[in-house]
Amino acid sequence: MKSDFVSAIAQIASEKGLDQEDVINALETAILSAYRKVSGDPVPNAVAYFDAQSGESKIYVPKLVVEEVSDTEAEISLADAQAIDSEAETGDEIEVEITPPNVGRIAAQAARQVLLQSLREKERDHVYDDFIDRVGEIVSGRVQRVDSRGVVLDFGRAEALMSSADMVPGERDRYRLGQRLRAYIAEVRKDLKGPVVRVSRAHKDFIRRLIEQEVPEVQTGTVEIKEIARDPGSRTKVAVAAKQEGLDPVGSCVGMRGTRIQNVLRELGNEKVEIIEWSDDTATFIKNALSPAEIQRVELIEVDEQQVASVHVDADMVSLAIGRDGQNTRLANRLTGWKINIRSLEDEQDDADVPPADTADASAGAEDAAAQEPAEQQAAAESLTAEESTSSTG
Repeated sequence: MKSDFVSAIAQIASEKGLDQEDVINALETAILSAYRKVSGDPVPNAVAYFDAQSGESKIYVPKLVVEEVSDTEAEISLADAQAIDSEAETGDEIEVEITPPNVGRIAAQAARQVLLQSLREKERDHVYDDFIDRVGEIVSGRVQRVDSRGVVLDFGRAEALMSSADMVPGERDRYRLGQRLRAYIAEVRKDLKGPVVRVSRAHKDFIRRLIEQEVPEVQTGTVEIKEIARDPGSRTKVAVAAKQEGLDPVGSCVGMRGTRIQNVLRELGNEKVEIIEWSDDTATFIKNALSPAEIQRVELIEVDEQQVASVHVDADMVSLAIGRDGQNTRLANRLTGWKINIRSLEDEQDDADVPPADTADASAGAEDAAAQEPAEQQAAAESLTAEESTSSTG
């Protein structure tokens, strides 16, 4: 009996990833619950103890030591108390054993029913405590199933859900059962059925953690990732700054011949990642953010309490600055926090060559008037000739 209990506890603790003490506590709770159910015990403060070495279970109830007993359920005489504990005194509280003869059968019953439920609850708590401290980290799991909710990853002791919103567009069809996949832990919360772990590959901080893993300077803090703007599966811009004078932050992240950034790109598939240098000077930062377009001038203004940057570029740079479907400007907006308007220098020059609106209108009016005068004179002459002709006929 002894060896069976001890080995069973050790096995349960190992399989569930729990401490043996947690398993014993769960067993004691289960024994007490089953005892109350079978015996109808009304004592609310009874406790159960399980000895892992002997495999024995015992149930006790605390009682107050008094001179004269008036409540047998809650009190015990000094003489009876000292028979249990020779040092007991009036006013002390001691535990009195009330173990029924069939406690072994009760323990077995508890092990089959309540114990499993108690262990599930403790296991859920351990999983939650483990993963709540890992929010913001990258973890690796195996694809367990793909369904309407998304992709479920198996981490051994726990499962995590990657919903459609957390997937990189176009990747879903490439997921295979058993495939090992890395993802970013975005959220951990408690639910009625246990802890819910949400992971993501579309989160912008997934890029942050990948770069941290590949770039020692980012790990040590000599290079800081200041901001990230991402269109998952398509393009990402990462702004970095050096905390050490003379250090090239962009070169550190890219690596010699691009080796460091290539490791990040391999994880992301077809997504393009651009590393740009962050700057305290807003105009300079906006120029960098619109890379690879060459910027001639940046004007910073505020319109209706909104920060607006008017960016001037050569005509042949307009499409590059804006990007396909406006992506380059859109990412630069997110990266800098400024609304960016792209303007062509040639269009500005054309606008400058056009006369002011009032001058042009005046000139046009004068020309119309000059053209109208001969017409009016001719009409007057024709009218006069008609009148003379009528007079002669009369």
